[in-house]
Amino acid sequence: MASRAVYKGGRIIVNMCWEKVKSFLLHPNEAFRKEAKSSLGKAYKYVLILTVVYSLLTALIASVTNFSPLSFIIAIVTNYVLIAVLVPVFALWVHLWAYLLGARKGVEQTMKAMFYAETPFLLLAWIPIVGIVIIIWNVLLEVIGLQKLQGMSLGRAVLAVFLPLIILAAVIGIVFIYSVIYPIGFGGDFSTIGNFPS
Repeated sequence: MASRAVYKGGRIIVNMCWEKVKSFLLHPNEAFRKEAKSSLGKAYKYVLILTVVYSLLTALIASVTNFSPLSFIIAIVTNYVLIAVLVPVFALWVHLWAYLLGARKGVEQTMKAMFYAETPFLLLAWIPIVGIVIIIWNVLLEVIGLQKLQGMSLGRAVLAVFLPLIILAAVIGIVFIYSVIYPIGFGGDFSTIGNFPS
């Protein structure tokens, strides 16, 4: 009886999650409106469920050519923990900029927008050839989410999404230059810059 109850409960959760996935992928405006009064915990559980799918499929693709049970398990756990931590952190980072641009409906609304916007990424990002399409799709959902849940204009929502991405990319680029390119190219000495043989 207990196993049947668990199985039935699992099916209900999967079905509910699948309906929400279809809604965010096909009818995002309506989907975000429906979640305006839902809890942040509910949105995070949704992310965690989809993260299981992402972690399994990503680890599977990575181990196709050289499968190792231990490596497979480590990859699943690593992917799961990284997504579970980084998604909320990024959502908070976006909220900082959304707030500066006029979002006043609370951090929970921004975080829900970011969580649900991860739907295409968590479901499809493991497919190598569609990466750029998924990123664009994700960004579009983030903009829509801020519009619907924070009541932001299109222009402000776009800025709230792109400014943190641009700044993050700039920081990563600077770190990459100083940690990889600079030591290799200049041997740790800036005095070589501009010195050309006569």
